[in-house]
Amino acid sequence: MEYPIYESSREITLCIPMEDIVSVDIQSLIEERTRKEITTYHNGEGIVLPDTISVLTRSPLTLNSKDSTYKVIVRYKANVADTPNGSEFNAKVESVLSSGLLCHVYHTELPNPIIRVYVPLTIHTDADQERIGNIRKNDIIRVRSINRKGSYADRVITTIATFMDLVERPEDEMVEPDALPAPANESEYDAKGDGDPLGPQAGGMSPPDVPSETTAYAGAAAAAPAAASEFS
Repeated sequence: MEYPIYESSREITLCIPMEDIVSVDIQSLIEERTRKEITTYHNGEGIVLPDTISVLTRSPLTLNSKDSTYKVIVRYKANVADTPNGSEFNAKVESVLSSGLLCHVYHTELPNPIIRVYVPLTIHTDADQERIGNIRKNDIIRVRSINRKGSYADRVITTIATFMDLVERPEDEMVEPDALPAPANESEYDAKGDGDPLGPQAGGMSPPDVPSETTAYAGAAAAAPAAASEFS
């Protein structure tokens, strides 16, 4: 899935037990420990992505006799994911809420999302709110970040974003009008004077209640401040 990726270069201090140093390649051990320490964590500049870390330099090993560990300072570079204000990216819709959309961004090698996105209705125009109303769960949408929260050691970046466009809808979510099942006995509806199988007299079924635009907007207005407070 497409999302903003940046190159990061940072320092990290490792403490390696003395027994782990015996009969090993020191450089390989340091590289392995560095990857284990920072992969999938926020390093202050973004979520560190797997298989992108390389050690640039390291200090000499310094023995701490109090706890029998060696300390080493490592400078590395890696790719990180982040959503700074104004950045645009794709996200998968996980939930359609009365107040907006809850979306996630995944890395292909990780089971959990690295970016969580909330798209509140109240920051959009009436026209865009109507477009958002057509979005379904599992859709891929394009969003633009307007605020984000993520700090050192976090496992996910939380972002408030505006809706831009529908990018992709899974094929199994596509329902064509002519794919609706035919009524079991069309003459039954004709006998009741109602040829519409989805009408009120079709087997006692009534159209679902749809909340008015005013009601939906009021619900969004009430819910959005609570979600936005997470960024205050």
